[in-house]
Amino acid sequence: MRLGTRVLTLTIAALATVSLLAQQPQAPQPPAGGGRGGFGGGADARGQFPLPPRDTAPAPTGTARIRGRVIAADSGAPLRRAQVRLTSQDARTTKSATTDTEGRFELADLPAGRYTLTVSKAGYLTLQYGQRRPLERGRPIDLTDAQVLERTDVLLPRGGAVTGRIVDEYGEPLADATVQALRYQYVGGQRQLVPAGRSAQTDDLGQYRIYGLPPGDYYITAATRTPMAAFQAAVVAVPPPTGGPLDAGVMGLQAAQAMREALGGSDDDVTGYAPSYYPGTTTLSDAQRVTIGIAEDMPGISFAMTVAKLARISGTVVDSQGQALARGMVMIRPRRGGGSVMFFRAGATNGVVNGGAFTVNGVPPGDYILQVRTAGPGSGVFGGPGRADAEFANAPISINGSDIEGMVIATSKGATISGHVTFSGSRAPSSAALLVTAVPAEPDQMPIGPGGLNGRVSTDGTFELRGLSGPNMFRVGNPPSGWTLRAVLFDGVDITDTPHEFKGGETVTGLEIELSDKPTRITGAVTDTQNQAIQDYAVVVFSNDRDQWIPQSRFVRAGRPDQEGRFQMAGLPPGRYLAVALQYLEQGSEMDPELLEQLRLKATDFTLREGETHQLDLKLSF
Repeated sequence: MRLGTRVLTLTIAALATVSLLAQQPQAPQPPAGGGRGGFGGGADARGQFPLPPRDTAPAPTGTARIRGRVIAADSGAPLRRAQVRLTSQDARTTKSATTDTEGRFELADLPAGRYTLTVSKAGYLTLQYGQRRPLERGRPIDLTDAQVLERTDVLLPRGGAVTGRIVDEYGEPLADATVQALRYQYVGGQRQLVPAGRSAQTDDLGQYRIYGLPPGDYYITAATRTPMAAFQAAVVAVPPPTGGPLDAGVMGLQAAQAMREALGGSDDDVTGYAPSYYPGTTTLSDAQRVTIGIAEDMPGISFAMTVAKLARISGTVVDSQGQALARGMVMIRPRRGGGSVMFFRAGATNGVVNGGAFTVNGVPPGDYILQVRTAGPGSGVFGGPGRADAEFANAPISINGSDIEGMVIATSKGATISGHVTFSGSRAPSSAALLVTAVPAEPDQMPIGPGGLNGRVSTDGTFELRGLSGPNMFRVGNPPSGWTLRAVLFDGVDITDTPHEFKGGETVTGLEIELSDKPTRITGAVTDTQNQAIQDYAVVVFSNDRDQWIPQSRFVRAGRPDQEGRFQMAGLPPGRYLAVALQYLEQGSEMDPELLEQLRLKATDFTLREGETHQLDLKLSF
């Protein structure tokens, strides 16, 4: 069954055969669960444990190992000095190796756990083990104690390339233009254009080459702004009175202004080149796709950039007290889903004049988010991570060539949230370094620069997050093995899966985050229409409740089978679910409600209870 060309049509051939031929485990699988970590004492009257001591032990080691080779897919020759990286959240392990002259690698002293293997080399595609197509998840590798996996051989295809020439309206070469290949990819459950592979700079002949591209469909875009880090912005501030201290914030502002002057550009420029797409248009709807096959070079992708009237944005920033902003930064970036990352010209940034006033020159047509963040004394341009006195603001703007004058932007302080993490269960948690994270429900509203969105949990279980704005959900990073998030409570109300907005400037206490040692677990296999077991597929498990089909949802999960052809998922909240097996799934697409609506037509319904291990055998449905 074809599941809509927009989502699941297999438009490209398999990248390469990435095989793992494993010996049988040399040691039995350890029992599920785990014993006590380095923590003494028992649970309190509610069955809850205090936070374990800070994990200062060295990285865990084990007795398992993986051996294999990295081979060029086109020639069969060994690839020397390829980078092999092995990561595991379960085992809290990261290992890396470089292939030798025969393309061989070995990763040893590995604890039992589930791993992701990634291989990369310049000029070749970066692949995860089991990845057959671009934008597909790799397959996990499950290791037991003392297990040795031999012949983990990876065939690495060369990347594709696009070459061409960028010229001006008279056909003259444009040097130092930034050229990127963009492709559609799922971000937060929505398909958006994002940069793929490396960007390129045109030379004095206007020529460029973008290489290392996976097969697929691309849009080629060019802009004439010389990259100035990732800030894409305008510095605005008023320095301290004459004779005042020259702190890090002012130094950062002066450095940014000096960079602007060194790169050139005039504050008075009123025309310039708008970001343009192949074959020479400023609108994506008129752009032409470029299709690249495996290791294919696509020459002749040349086009002229379009002259456009550049706008000037000016105004005043006031703080939460109505006073002119003393020090800070203004940045503008494309709105979410607006396509490529914009590269402004060097002349697009200005220093500030008096009284918190700001000016941004040379902004091409487009839709943007203008963001402001204050900078405090001794804190650098952004005010430092988690500053209680930091203020910020966001304002949507649309540029069509006309200047925007007289903007008044009022900043506000973010909320400060403090709370406590508790462990509810029958055993003590192992030692871990926990983080409480605020996940914005609206990514466009995330404060710019370093923010206070992560709070390290102290040994007594308390935490604090600063600088929060907009609706947020709260999650725990790096939980101890065998533990999962059970609930987030505020004033006795469960806000675990409901974005909650705190008022700017308020200080809130009493956020309770509970972890449980009774995570759910799903294991299973997939068979075809002839009841034959298959080894390569994707599985999507999602809530039966459509209200749970939201970005960052805990109730939607996708996965691939391990080297034995079995899949497993752990930590889904208890509830009613649907599950479906597919031949192919683009990474991130499982968060698309339209896709889930299609998948539910052939999905298997089941109920998952707290602490349950559920056996789920599926038929390949799509």
